[in-house]
Amino acid sequence: MNRLHHIKHTLPKNISDNLSYPTAEFVLLDYNSTDGLGDWVQENMQHYIEAGILKYYRTNDPLYFNRSHSRNMVFQLCEGELICNVDADNYTGHGFAHYINQSFQEDADIFLASTFNEEYLAFKDAYGRFCAWKKDFTAIGGYDEAMNSYGHEDTDLYDRLARLGRKEINMTNKDFLHSISHTDQERTGNEFFRKSLKHFYISYLPGKTRVLFLYHNQRFETGTLVDNYYSIASPCSIEEGDWLTGCWYLNDQTLTLQFDSGTETKLHSDDNFITYKDPVENILLSKVTNKTLLHNTLLSYSIITNSNHIYKNEQKKIITVNHARRFGAGMVQKNFNHTDPITI
Repeated sequence: MNRLHHIKHTLPKNISDNLSYPTAEFVLLDYNSTDGLGDWVQENMQHYIEAGILKYYRTNDPLYFNRSHSRNMVFQLCEGELICNVDADNYTGHGFAHYINQSFQEDADIFLASTFNEEYLAFKDAYGRFCAWKKDFTAIGGYDEAMNSYGHEDTDLYDRLARLGRKEINMTNKDFLHSISHTDQERTGNEFFRKSLKHFYISYLPGKTRVLFLYHNQRFETGTLVDNYYSIASPCSIEEGDWLTGCWYLNDQTLTLQFDSGTETKLHSDDNFITYKDPVENILLSKVTNKTLLHNTLLSYSIITNSNHIYKNEQKKIITVNHARRFGAGMVQKNFNHTDPITI
């Protein structure tokens, strides 16, 4: 979503670097971008569309970027037996499609993923690169759409593919791992949490931290963060097991939290503090206005939330996700005279 400034550099280069592979298919999903992506594609990439090399689709539904759903959606649109995620800021490198084919010819029971080895830290923006059989991706339900923000959604995918019986093969050829460097703020700028957070309150307690997030849509999330001992991927876990959610209302100096569980809590509020009545003691939560702390919290929120969900999937040995819905569901439009039939 809104990555035209990357796509205009990476997409033409990636296509040209893989033209020697006769059946390579590039599928570009415009996830309700507002930066003119569709116009640019029509003006600059029409010849690839007419040649059947590039397929462009657009969905007008999402208001925010959801990396798991968007990837599931685009893989539903792919016709090839082998699928590969290439983020908008990634360069595939020359001959990458041939490399994919050769890898799966040598061993069919694998999937390809970027390595997290310290030697490859400079290539961290390529961590989302991933290749698998489409039938395997479909068998596990794709990316877990309960993990809708940044961080470790790909780790969960790899874990579930391994439980399916597939071996992880790391892509170690650095020629295939180049990307356009960018900030974490740009990485998460179109996600719900960053665009919808209205107020953030925090209280530091002995050995733990209480947080409260109030959103513009009158929803809230709250929880107690404790040191995380089960995973090095996230520094904290949620003591309650998951975020407690509900709706909030402010009337004069009374903040009412109506929890989805059915309970209700009334808090005293002023411009900078909230008094939270704990069963044992009153807890004072301070409003956070420091931009650096806000930015760090926005990134940490995503990682903590997703890591907490990974832990649940690991404990239950889950292989297939998204049971309650058809993964990657959504309406797309075909554009620019591309008429190949696609079933969604």
